[in-house]
Amino acid sequence: MKYCTNCGYEVKGKICSNCGSKEFEIIEDIKEAEIEEQEVKVEKEKVGVLWVILGFLSPLGGWLTWAYFKEVRPRTARLAGIAGTFTFIVNLIVSLGH
Repeated sequence: MKYCTNCGYEVKGKICSNCGSKEFEIIEDIKEAEIEEQEVKVEKEKVGVLWVILGFLSPLGGWLTWAYFKEVRPRTARLAGIAGTFTFIVNLIVSLGH
């Protein structure tokens, strides 16, 4: 799609029908690239559920998952770290209770 750089209106020909400007910018490729990038991020986050489950099974596993994925998959890393910490606290309370 072409959009006028002066007013932002969609241009269908060589002149903007809104303001008469002859300058326009094609931004369809940019939007498509952004959409593809977002789809890739969503696919990566779907795989993260297994890492969060590992955090619940083992505190060390959760903390290692957090350390490994904190830059690449921040949401997954945060959830795995929280799961590891939660499991550690529960295990500590149970151990002190005996």
